[in-house]
Amino acid sequence: MKKFIYALPEFMQPKQDEYGIVLHVSENGKIISSLCDTTGEVIPEAGAVKENNGVLYIGGDILPYIGRYVVE
Repeated sequence: MKKFIYALPEFMQPKQDEYGIVLHVSENGKIISSLCDTTGEVIPEAGAVKENNGVLYIGGDILPYIGRYVVE
């Protein structure tokens, strides 16, 4: 479905709400913690997250940059 939507001309593609959320989930599916950007000003969406040395690197389909969040 994603390939179909992105194949449409841009003016026909549905616009998603800008709401970034990252979930820390246990091995058995329980949510341990979450980070939310309800306005979408910093991270409007999070499609991929990688942790390295206490830093989360956040990327997404519509982001022209990689977000960085220091875990405390």
